[in-house]
Amino acid sequence: MSLTGALIVKAKPHEKGYKLYDSHCLALLVAPTGSRWWRFNYRFGGKQKTLSLGVWPNVTLGEARKIRDDMRAKLKSGGDPSEERREAKRNTIKQNNFIFRMTLVPSGDLTIMTRTRTITLNPAQTKALRAFLNAASTENQEIPC
Repeated sequence: MSLTGALIVKAKPHEKGYKLYDSHCLALLVAPTGSRWWRFNYRFGGKQKTLSLGVWPNVTLGEARKIRDDMRAKLKSGGDPSEERREAKRNTIKQNNFIFRMTLVPSGDLTIMTRTRTITLNPAQTKALRAFLNAASTENQEIPC
């Protein structure tokens, strides 16, 4: 029996996680916390593999089925979907290979950008950070032997 939106909404968490199965190796994992995760199970090279397709309701049933169909097409063409996903992630990391960037504007604001967030310090906070960094660098200087 295929999954429906009503079955997904009615799925209640249990003490242990459980799966609701759709067609063609697509499953919805219902965690004890109540979160629902899409999973695609497949075999490649004689090994059982599982890919996460996202969290319901961010990824709807229709979207999960579309992603599953794309993954099945990759398998039929001889590719491993998990390896392709890893390769795409590696390429993204190579393109964004920075730890953080800092920009100081003439007004005195300092913007610090990381991969996941951006922080803007006003001039007073920037001055305090400079004082802290200067103090830390003078305390921890290496003394040559």
